[in-house]
Amino acid sequence: MAAGALPTPLERALRHVAAMSAGQALDAQVPVTLNFHPDRLARGRPILDQLATDGCYLSQFVTGTSNGGLTAYPGGDRWRWESRIFGGAYDEAPGRDRPVYGALNFRGKPAGGAQRFGSAHFRLVPRVLARTTFCYPDSFLEPSDFGVASAMALIVLVTAGRSMSTWVPRSPSAVSSIPGSSARRNVLVVTPRRT
Repeated sequence: MAAGALPTPLERALRHVAAMSAGQALDAQVPVTLNFHPDRLARGRPILDQLATDGCYLSQFVTGTSNGGLTAYPGGDRWRWESRIFGGAYDEAPGRDRPVYGALNFRGKPAGGAQRFGSAHFRLVPRVLARTTFCYPDSFLEPSDFGVASAMALIVLVTAGRSMSTWVPRSPSAVSSIPGSSARRNVLVVTPRRT
């Protein structure tokens, strides 16, 4: 941010979520994936065609598509969840600047971190982690546990099926030494577009 400039919605959102996050830094080699259904339509066109035209993955505030409820409009459920999670940072933001959703593929699944949201996925490059926020459980469940790349205890919570309010770390290296797990929930990733 330039001296004297107001923080962007992304900067405000990251600060807000970071203030609620705890834990050690996330391993930058753990990929974030954006799962999607390639056979679905976005604005009347196949999603893959629309992605090629747009040149980027857009939020449901722009596409009008979702694997859940179609509530991405001011006052809708998706809008309220994002307002709560990001401390109002995106309340007035245009759809193209709003977050997109994916999952942290910490289990290394070949089909991506959140197969229920689509049979295809994009794997994001590690530098995206610096502008990524995480929550557990899913955003529609109004989570109270959050993470950012520099403070990420959520993998421990997911594998233990707990919340941070009941979690006590056994050692400072708990996040980096987690064995595989059969936990069913994914860590939700919210990755705002670069403005």
